[in-house]
Amino acid sequence: MKKILKFIFCFLLLLGFATGCVNTNTSSSSSNETSSSSSGIVDYVSNFKLDMNSERKKLEVTVYSFIDGDTVHFNADSSFDKGIAKARFLGVNTPESTGQVEPWGKAASNFTKGILSNAVSIIIESESSAWEADSTGERYLLWVWYKTEANSDYRLLNLELLQEGYSIANNIGKYAYKDVLQGAFSQALELGLRVNGSEKDPNYDYGRPTPMTLRYIRENLTGENSVVDRRVSFEALITYVEGTTIYVEDYDEETEQAYGMTIFLGMSPTASVLQITKVGNIVDFCGVVTYSDGFGYQVSSITRMAFDPKYKYNSNLVSEGNEVKPNLIVGSDLIDNGSLLASTFVEMKDLVVTDTYTTKEGDNKGAITITCTTTDNKTITVRTGVLTDENGEVITEDVFEGTTIDVMGIVDYYNNAYQVLVHKYTNIDIH
Repeated sequence: MKKILKFIFCFLLLLGFATGCVNTNTSSSSSNETSSSSSGIVDYVSNFKLDMNSERKKLEVTVYSFIDGDTVHFNADSSFDKGIAKARFLGVNTPESTGQVEPWGKAASNFTKGILSNAVSIIIESESSAWEADSTGERYLLWVWYKTEANSDYRLLNLELLQEGYSIANNIGKYAYKDVLQGAFSQALELGLRVNGSEKDPNYDYGRPTPMTLRYIRENLTGENSVVDRRVSFEALITYVEGTTIYVEDYDEETEQAYGMTIFLGMSPTASVLQITKVGNIVDFCGVVTYSDGFGYQVSSITRMAFDPKYKYNSNLVSEGNEVKPNLIVGSDLIDNGSLLASTFVEMKDLVVTDTYTTKEGDNKGAITITCTTTDNKTITVRTGVLTDENGEVITEDVFEGTTIDVMGIVDYYNNAYQVLVHKYTNIDIH
C-alpha cells in the first residue's frame, strides 16, 4: 500500500511540474507567484517574498557566530539575552556537524555560512507576533532572510536549505509558510537532492575509523595529510570534564610530550557514553576530527553501543582509576609551545596578578580575564568561566587583584594567544 501511495504521490507531483500548476502561495504575500523552468523545476526561493507589513516580528541583525546548518547566533538587541539571538531555523533539520557528524552535515553548515557571510543584510523573523524560544529556553525559533545586494529581494534561507536538499522538513505543517516549504521539500525529494537521495557526501568519511595516535592527529590538523573530517580511533586518558566537553591526552615516549584533544560528546550524550567518559579513564575513542570557527579543533560523533560491543564505531573503556596529574609549566612553555600543549591539563605556580577584567556582555558575560607575570618573567593570561564558591556565590575580579595564584586548567587558544582556561574556583589557589 505504501508503495502504491508513493507512486500516486510522485505521479501527481510530476504532473504538477509538467503543467506548471504547483501552488505555493502562502499568507506571506499576495504577490508570491511560482514559476517553473523549462525542465519543470520550480525556483521557490526566488519567487517567495518577505512581507514587511505582516504582524510577525522582524529585526535586522549581523552574525555573531556560526554553529551548524540550522543554528546561527546573531547580534541582536535587548529583546534577547545578552543581546545575542541564538537562532534555531524554523521548518528545517539539517544533518549534524558539531556533536554528531552526519553525511551532508558539514556541507549544510558550509552552505549556511557561505550565504550569510556574503549577505549585505540579514533579517530574522518570528513565526508569531512574539519572539518564541524552543524547548531549551535558550534558542529562538526563527525565519532567516538575507539579501545579496542592496537592491535585491530578501531570500528565505530556511526555504533554500530545503530546496537545495541540505535539510529535511521539520514540523512544517503548523507554520505560516507551510505550503511553500512543502513544495520545495517535495521537489527535493523527487529530485533526490543530497540528504533526500542516494548520492554520497563526497566529504564524509563512510569507512571504518583509522587508528592513529593523538600525536599524529595534532601534527596533521592542517596540510596535505590533514585528518580533519576523517573518522579516527585513538587511546587517551581523560584528564578533565566540563559538562559534555571532555579533555584528553596521551603521552608520547619518543618526544616526551603529552598531546591533548578536546572531545565534544554532543548536547545529549547516551548513558553508555557518559558511563565511560570519566576523569581517570583511558578510553579507545572513535570519532570524527572537526574544525569550526567557534570551537576550533575537536573530536565529535563519539558513539558506544553497549549492546553491540563489535560495532565498528564504538568507543570502549580500556582502564579506569588512572592517576591524573597536571603538567607543571612556566610562561615560556605556554608562549613558545602552546600549540603542542593545546587541550592538555596543566598547572602554573606563583603567578603574580597584574590586571583583571570581567566580560560585560555576550555569551561569556561574567567570565574573568586575569593577566599574570610568571616565575620566568613572562606575561600570560588565565581565563575563567563564571566562577562560584562553595555557597554558590559568584566570584568577582577584585578577589584576585594584587594577589599571587596557582592555577590548574586547560591550555586554550583565544584572541590569537594561548592561555590557561579555568572552569572551577577550586582550581585556583590564592596566596
